[in-house]
Amino acid sequence: MKKLFAYLLALSLVFTLAACGDAGGGETAATGETTTGAAITETTAIETETTEPEIIIEETTAAAAATETAAGETTAQDEAPAVPTDTAGIVAYYNAALGKTRMQRVSYKRTMMKIAARAAFGILNEQNLQDDPGVQELGNVDETKTAPSDLVALQAGWVADAGSSVSGNTATLTIRLKERAMDPNDTAFNPKPGVNGYVSTVDKPTAEQLVIDSAMALSGGILSRVDVTRTVFGLSGGVYTITVDTNTGKIKSIRFSVTQSAEGEAKCRVSIVPVSVSASVTMRWDTAAAYAPV
Repeated sequence: MKKLFAYLLALSLVFTLAACGDAGGGETAATGETTTGAAITETTAIETETTEPEIIIEETTAAAAATETAAGETTAQDEAPAVPTDTAGIVAYYNAALGKTRMQRVSYKRTMMKIAARAAFGILNEQNLQDDPGVQELGNVDETKTAPSDLVALQAGWVADAGSSVSGNTATLTIRLKERAMDPNDTAFNPKPGVNGYVSTVDKPTAEQLVIDSAMALSGGILSRVDVTRTVFGLSGGVYTITVDTNTGKIKSIRFSVTQSAEGEAKCRVSIVPVSVSASVTMRWDTAAAYAPV
């Protein structure tokens, strides 16, 4: 009996240990599965978090590069040409800017420096006449009202030299025209606005009228008639000073100055005796004009 009881007790212990062993294995397996699942989840999350920013960064970089490229192309298209430093290039740059900008004259001033007249045989003595009221009215002009522009594109053959400088977005051009000496044989030169690049100069009819007025003023009523037989002009190198917006290539302002000389000869009749004498009149004045965009 005791042996049977001992056998049953041992058998129950065996079953108990077996049951405990199965339960521990199940917990280990379950724990293993949980740990493995968590590790996989964490790894996937890390991979996802790592991968997604990389994709975003790459896309952002590509978009930025495309934007920079587009901006670069736009800048290149809108960028005005560089300001040249050689005479031919400066003249071409000015002509291009003038073609882009509608201009008007905003001031014009002509100041007489000298008008002197003399007659043959010593009948009339030379004197300075720029302050004579009649001569002054015609010879001196000071206008600040706007007027149509008489600017023209310049030809290379008209220009003596040119220079340029840049400050910020403003280019300053200086263009000096060739001088025109007084030459009675130079019949091709007509000193009216726009010809040979000169603007706002005295034209021939005005100069001839100045010769007549000067001769009459000089004579003090002795001369009864004055007929102009010749008028010769000279221009001492007109100068343009131009400012240009380098971003748009359009003109901001233009100033032009020139010193002009003229000589006129006239046949005069003296009223007190029936004789004719010749008179000569010398004129010299400074001219300045300013222009602005409309």
